[in-house]
Amino acid sequence: MAPMAKRYRCQAIKSNSRPCTASFHRASGLERHQQKHHQSQGITFVHCDPATGARRRSIFESIAATLLPSSRRNSRATAEPTVPPLHASPFAAPSGGVYPPPVQIPAGLVHAQVPPLAPGARNNISNWNDVLRSSSANARTVPTYEVKQSRRVPSQQRGASWIRYQSKQRFEEVLSPILERWGVGVQHWGTCVLIPEAWRFLEPIELVALLSTDVNLPLALAQGSRACYSYDDHATSFARAKAWYSTWPRRGCDLDNFVGTEGQDDYKPMDASHLCHHKHCIIHIVYEAADVNQDRARCQERAQFLRRERRAIPDHCTQHQPPCLLQHAALTTLEACHIQASVFCLAKNLPPLQRKPCPRRYPYPTFESALPCTFSSVSVIPDDLVSETVDDGLRGRPNLNCTFCPPHHLRGYASIIALWAHIVHHHQAEKKKVRLQEVCRTAAAWQEYWDASGGRKFNPTAAKLE
Repeated sequence: MAPMAKRYRCQAIKSNSRPCTASFHRASGLERHQQKHHQSQGITFVHCDPATGARRRSIFESIAATLLPSSRRNSRATAEPTVPPLHASPFAAPSGGVYPPPVQIPAGLVHAQVPPLAPGARNNISNWNDVLRSSSANARTVPTYEVKQSRRVPSQQRGASWIRYQSKQRFEEVLSPILERWGVGVQHWGTCVLIPEAWRFLEPIELVALLSTDVNLPLALAQGSRACYSYDDHATSFARAKAWYSTWPRRGCDLDNFVGTEGQDDYKPMDASHLCHHKHCIIHIVYEAADVNQDRARCQERAQFLRRERRAIPDHCTQHQPPCLLQHAALTTLEACHIQASVFCLAKNLPPLQRKPCPRRYPYPTFESALPCTFSSVSVIPDDLVSETVDDGLRGRPNLNCTFCPPHHLRGYASIIALWAHIVHHHQAEKKKVRLQEVCRTAAAWQEYWDASGGRKFNPTAAKLE
């Protein structure tokens, strides 16, 4: 059987009361025919057999045969179905001036969602142009603004590499050893892990030893700077970097907002929000709008008020999503540090720290220095604890600490050059001979570590050591 061909057949009534049977391959040909001979009485789409020219039942008749009752089907069997034209002229009108009611097509035969037409609207090409024009007028335009350029590569956008998956892997390689040194894994959520910039390169065992002798040691944390993270040509806080990689992948407009592009008025500025309300924590962090982050301060005030009044503190708030951790927010920075040290001792199988008495003029009736807390259900899951620390390349590395600084200003340095610069510029009150001895002592310790670890021979630091 020959394949079906689409034909446009004229169904207008001629002067001799007989229907016109002229057929055309294109709608434009039928349109010209009707304008010339029948004054545009309508266009009908039917199927014809190319070999014999015999008319076959159209698809609209087939659908009507399955949907209409038999009585209505018989009454319309002799009538040729007339449908709105597919390519009709805007000024063309059907015979009689009124279109027949549309045939209801089953949902299984519809392959695209077509917007419904208003009552009396004409189903022609001009109506679809109106739909397209209205949708284009209502669409938002892409905002234009200046992007920040990289200082390392001036012709490149700043932070372009932060949208690559390799940058996310690099951050995870830095985050995981820090958490494991404190005895928890990356999935830990029960307690806070506070890492200010001064503590990032310190061994936890040193801090735990100081906490056991000086209960007020972490008080300087509140004024200390946050830990920083740098990758390629962009640097930001460690918490903001974790918030950035918490959702993946990221879009280009997210990157513009992240690096702080000026003139991006159509987008709200985004912040790294701490659900626990401890700014040095690197655990409970989400990436959300800045106004939502500022609104969370009310939840912390509520949690502190409930604790002062010795009332029950709920686990979460009901004003934000994700919710604030109210029981964590009720803890002070000093208490969070002591709890962090107790979790470290538990994970590394060290003797537990003794509970400390409540300091003088403390704002709360109790002082929480270990788990479990007396007013909250803050706890850790045993599976989240890590007893062994992975080899991150720092094993055997000497502690680069300044011996001139007091214990409450204890700070670790990433490189020996940074430690020397600190000794020279921040301790000028010390005698020059004493400072030189400290520089020589740290240089000898670093040289021993460098030789044992197989460091490069022509490294700039090794040249300074010689």
